[in-house]
Amino acid sequence: MIKCGSELDIVFNLFNSPFCGRIIYYAVSSYQAHNGKLFPFPLVYFILPIALDKKLRNSMKPRQSFLNWVTENRLELNDFARLVEAYIKPTHEAIEFLLYTQDLILNDCGELRVNEEHKKLTENSHNDDDEIKECIKKAKLLAKWLAKMNNVESVYFTLGVRP
Repeated sequence: MIKCGSELDIVFNLFNSPFCGRIIYYAVSSYQAHNGKLFPFPLVYFILPIALDKKLRNSMKPRQSFLNWVTENRLELNDFARLVEAYIKPTHEAIEFLLYTQDLILNDCGELRVNEEHKKLTENSHNDDDEIKECIKKAKLLAKWLAKMNNVESVYFTLGVRP
């Protein structure tokens, strides 16, 4: 039996636009902080599938590179394109929420940036459980890795996903 305040909350949060938006927001912020560039919109589709998938999230180590992580997790990433496809709707809804609230701004070149004129979203709320904190932490790590890649096409190719 699922109790209120436990697994039910986690399942609800997985596809809740503000929660998913918070994860994406911190990934975009981390990307900007690590290379000073705006976040390419096509990369947004990888944030939730990796940050919310416990096995993939737990396999990420801060001292790894993106390419090493992909190589070490090739079996887990074998069907990654389907996982990305499953997260398209929650990703779109989270982005729509962030654009509506103006926490993120999308420019004409298809790049996202954090709206510095808005109050920064809270990274860790006082009632967040450890798993939520870990999702945000790993989304930021993923963004750091992506910021070091040469281009969007390389990331798609490395993960075996076709646009």
